[in-house]
Amino acid sequence: MTSYRPRTLLAATAAFVAAAAVTTGLVVTSGATADPSTTPPWQTAAAKDPHQVGTLSFYDASGNPITSGSTTTAPFAAYAVASNAVRSGDDHAVLYGYAANSEDVTTDPTPVVKVGDWSGAEITAASAYPAAGAPAGISATLPVAKGSSSDLKLSDLKADFPNTSSVTAYQGVYEIRMRTAKAGVSAPSSADYAVADIVITGNTWSLYGSGTVKTDTTTTATIPTTGTYGTGFDIPVTVTGAGVEPTSTVTLKDGTTSIGASEVLDSTGHATLHVGATALAAGTHTLHVLYNGDTAYNSSSSTSTVVTIAKAGSSVTPTVPTKATYGTSFHVSAHVAGPAGSTATGSASLKQGSTTLYTANLVGGTATFTVGGTKLGVGSHALTVSYAGSTSLNASSSTPKSVVVGKAVGHVANGLSPKSIKHTKKAKLTVTVTATGVTPTGTVTIYDGTKVIGKVSLTAAKKGKFTFTLPKLKKGSHKIHAVYGGSSTVGSAKGATVTLKST
Repeated sequence: MTSYRPRTLLAATAAFVAAAAVTTGLVVTSGATADPSTTPPWQTAAAKDPHQVGTLSFYDASGNPITSGSTTTAPFAAYAVASNAVRSGDDHAVLYGYAANSEDVTTDPTPVVKVGDWSGAEITAASAYPAAGAPAGISATLPVAKGSSSDLKLSDLKADFPNTSSVTAYQGVYEIRMRTAKAGVSAPSSADYAVADIVITGNTWSLYGSGTVKTDTTTTATIPTTGTYGTGFDIPVTVTGAGVEPTSTVTLKDGTTSIGASEVLDSTGHATLHVGATALAAGTHTLHVLYNGDTAYNSSSSTSTVVTIAKAGSSVTPTVPTKATYGTSFHVSAHVAGPAGSTATGSASLKQGSTTLYTANLVGGTATFTVGGTKLGVGSHALTVSYAGSTSLNASSSTPKSVVVGKAVGHVANGLSPKSIKHTKKAKLTVTVTATGVTPTGTVTIYDGTKVIGKVSLTAAKKGKFTFTLPKLKKGSHKIHAVYGGSSTVGSAKGATVTLKST
């Protein structure tokens, strides 16, 4: 007897292979005694393995269902598809073959050796599903095991695990089952599987018993070739099969990406898929509708249609203060609106005329600009915000909004030293002129009461501060104060009056 070393499903998953020996199932018989029209005794309600959760269907390389083939070639089927998800969250499938074992029970068809304890081996290596490059007839949603030339041949399975049962229902019968796992995960805790049965006569296998050959379907969909971002549209879908209309769901696909929710077919095989207003970005999309299939019907896809989605319009609403002060920064915000349900992305620019002052990215559809205190001169300024557009929205600009920038507020502080002095001496007055965000320039006039006793020109170098030497003043009290005359950017200001006693 030829020995066979099973392949492992995933790295370091010996336990997976061991567990598989109690859970996988395709049936083949080498004799002519098993009746293909009957139900195998181990699949009756009383004896059925609770781990059997579905059935298998087989397909050739073109996606056509097959019910027979050669046992001496590998693979015996290009694809094996489960009737339903074997275990949620898995993405790899493997087929295993097992020899039916009745322990020669002749008076009671219920097997002494439980189905899960039959002996067998791995037939295929692990393959990922959905199966890459599979033809349209192969489900894109159900577990799929993909065959290859390195698979174990059914003739070798039979040779490695001969079935010598004398019970009619068991003679020459083998099971091959599909188990699933998730890539990167060690031995799965579940022992569930999908099964199909075949009868082997000579070098030919034929499907029988629990095996199911699904009906092919045709999916047609009316997909428009143009659209506009922000405007949804409907796609009528019809799925037809042989005799009875299919059930299950249809899904809109943009390439391999699902768009929106799946819809359930009605009793006549019709459904309407709604494409949301913002489901497709502006640009070209290759859309098709996939019928997901069910236990009786194969999945199928509609003809692909290239759809061109045009950009939608946008509008910009700025918030600009009506007044500002030179030297003090202020904020301008602008909200960019697109179609209902959309959020504008990209960037916007704050402009004065054709001059761009600042550019900012949109956050939640809004751009915020901080205008520096000296960015705009004193006077009225018309500001606009221009949106650069995005992949789905056209560019747009706001109407001008005016802000009047007033002069910075000046402040004068002065100190006298000393405050009492002989009339033959001179006192000194220290003057400091300030304004928020600005270094004042211009002229400061020094007064003794109403009499001008001096003038000082402020320069950037002075930084608004200087010391003025008063002239000799006659005996008596003198009311000394400084007046800043202002500039083109700073308003005028008067310092406090200080008293000088001249003795």
